[in-house]
Amino acid sequence: MEEINIFIDNFDDIFNQFDKSDISDELALFIENRCSRIKKNELVIYIHTKIELKSTDKELIVDAIRQHYGLETKYNLIESNRRKIANMLLIIAGVLIILLKNLTTLFDTVLDILDIIGCFIICESAYNLIFTDNEEDIKRDRSKKISNSLIKFKVEVENE
Repeated sequence: MEEINIFIDNFDDIFNQFDKSDISDELALFIENRCSRIKKNELVIYIHTKIELKSTDKELIVDAIRQHYGLETKYNLIESNRRKIANMLLIIAGVLIILLKNLTTLFDTVLDILDIIGCFIICESAYNLIFTDNEEDIKRDRSKKISNSLIKFKVEVENE
């Protein structure tokens, strides 16, 4: 089981200053950077505080983290599906252009240009379908892992 340790001095440091139902950008970036190093699927986030938090405060923190990464997962999935549909449509357009080239008897130069355009569209769209979604899949899996992680709280006692 992998761990991410977050040390909080102030309760307000966790939340976005404009939206108390969302975590701060700094905290989100920290969690994402730490999670990118984790290879296992099991993740525990430990939030270390100097004072004992009330159960309602703990629930607010857990809900904010889960909501932030749950929405990110949802948006990444929608964007990925939109890109896949656009690339499929471009492949179809490329095939239609090549078919148009083969069915017409225009000037040879125009036919060569249509052939090049059709092949370029097909190759570019196929490349996007095969390779670019891998990064998005990794981001989506990371967000899903974080939103499903176990979140625990620890009180750090100061030694004097």
